[in-house]
Amino acid sequence: MGFNLPGLFEERNKTREVIFTSKKPAKTIISKLEDVARHLKLKVIKKEGGLLKLEGSKEGRKGVLSIDAEIFEVAPNFHFVEVQKSNGDTIEYRKTEERYKTSIGRHCVDLAR
Repeated sequence: MGFNLPGLFEERNKTREVIFTSKKPAKTIISKLEDVARHLKLKVIKKEGGLLKLEGSKEGRKGVLSIDAEIFEVAPNFHFVEVQKSNGDTIEYRKTEERYKTSIGRHCVDLAR
């Protein structure tokens, strides 16, 4: 008899998550994330130690769009940036993904595919 592990991974597949890399300093990445958020009419709710919470101002088809962005320093000038939808419409979120990738990232891995 073994462990039933599939339940550990189900929740991860339900959310849209994109990870990309950047050679820009964390401060610049945060600034770019904030610029894109303003352009998309999202407000920055919380900003602590490389974690940003972005939220839409109006209710969409499936609630208010909420996005979590987290920055991980791998080396002094190399970062992983993880952007994930935490609430709202996936179609609306997909529109924001391209903006973040083009303004900040280099290589992108879409973990929802």
